[in-house]
Amino acid sequence: MNATSEDMLMEFLRDRTDPFSLHEVLSLLGEYPSPQALADLADYLILNHLGYVLPGSGDDEDLWLSRAGVFTGQCLVIEPTKMETGAGILVPGSRFLPSYNPVLLPSELRFFFKGKELERTILDCTPEEMYGYYWLFGEEFVPQYLSLDSEENERLYAEADFEDPESVAIWAVDMEGIYWEGDFAVTGRVLARVTDWDDGCFELVPLPPDQNDPRSRGEWLEVFESSLLHSFEIAGPSASIEEQLAFAYFLGRDSLFAPHAATVDEFISWTRKVGIEPYGVETRLWRVGDEIPPFESWGMSVVTAPRSALEMAFLHLGLPLSEEVFDSYVLDALFRKESNPIALLSRMLPPFLKGGAMCSPAIEKAAERRMADFARDYNWFADNEVGPLRSRYLTLHAALSRFMLLMERAKVRPSEIPDRGAVVLGQLLSHTVSALETIDFDEERNEADIVSLYASIEGMEDSFFETKTAIQNLLPTLGRDGFSVIQREDEPDA
Repeated sequence: MNATSEDMLMEFLRDRTDPFSLHEVLSLLGEYPSPQALADLADYLILNHLGYVLPGSGDDEDLWLSRAGVFTGQCLVIEPTKMETGAGILVPGSRFLPSYNPVLLPSELRFFFKGKELERTILDCTPEEMYGYYWLFGEEFVPQYLSLDSEENERLYAEADFEDPESVAIWAVDMEGIYWEGDFAVTGRVLARVTDWDDGCFELVPLPPDQNDPRSRGEWLEVFESSLLHSFEIAGPSASIEEQLAFAYFLGRDSLFAPHAATVDEFISWTRKVGIEPYGVETRLWRVGDEIPPFESWGMSVVTAPRSALEMAFLHLGLPLSEEVFDSYVLDALFRKESNPIALLSRMLPPFLKGGAMCSPAIEKAAERRMADFARDYNWFADNEVGPLRSRYLTLHAALSRFMLLMERAKVRPSEIPDRGAVVLGQLLSHTVSALETIDFDEERNEADIVSLYASIEGMEDSFFETKTAIQNLLPTLGRDGFSVIQREDEPDA
């Protein structure tokens, strides 16, 4: 799937709310519906949680439903806190997850009452006071979301080295008109109907008293618990709490979208089977008391549908590279004032891969071509602010790739690594790729983003070294005495 096809697919999925077939999508993309193309598209939708199968829904083939199709027109219930009702506001936080496009920030959501968009107001508070409103993003990510709520917060977090500052300014929704409605005074709850999944638009209305049924709410809690447990069985741990919730809502959609629904906060307080559990350096929803299982293999590919021969080569070699990460390596070579791709390929491709650094002509030719293309407009002085930062993230990326490939060669299974070490490595790799994309391809990147990435890299390097050392010390007990142990140097290596 090339970049244009991927853009067309994403636009289709953002807008399409009715069921669709894979044949229909491939026709839209101008691709022949071969069995392989159908299988690749299905894998892409499932792995990225972009669509869900409606089994047996079509005469000749299964129909699918996009995330927009699951949530558009549906309602969820919000229970404002005493602080919010007293101040006449609503803090969106993470409470509207997973019912809107997850690329949106809470401050970008839009709310309407009786067809009129509600105004916003600023709430001055401490970060600690906001954690309860943002926890569904994962406690480890709350500071990032708070810092992104306003430019002022970005400055405050940057000045505090991305520790929590003493206070923050949070965008809140002016809810006085809703809170003064008679129905709200009786039920204390608000129905939020999704009117536009892609743009994050919600129509708010006080929950009518005749729909406020505590008994039915108890039944809803049991159905939601069952749906979440079923999602664990089918998909295992998702990439985020939000993705896990979205799949659970899809599984129980006929029963879960109801005015007597509970909030996720209420569910977590009620359930004894599901909780927020540690998963590497992150958290996930999972069964209480059960360790979240690591992934089954060391597969690191960040490409699910190759867009070119270059990405096909990365996928074939099992390397965590996309065209964007590859371009970051090329820019790094120019920052290092290298005139040819030899050193670039040596850093990027582990030498023990079959055929050595020049194992793929497609990669070698692409490196030569991209270096020449970038060199025409490259300005070393303009790149000097992010050049050293990019180099550190690429050094970490290469070290992670090399070490995980060595583990695979040594036939060490991720499940053999204690303390979720394999999960930590995978998450560090994912965060590293995300950082590189921000450095080189985020058009809205600002100084605060760079400061944040500088603040993060040292902790990521330390985490990699500690995890790698612990795994290496364990290898003799697993019968891998021949595995090469390389000591830490000034920069991460494997």
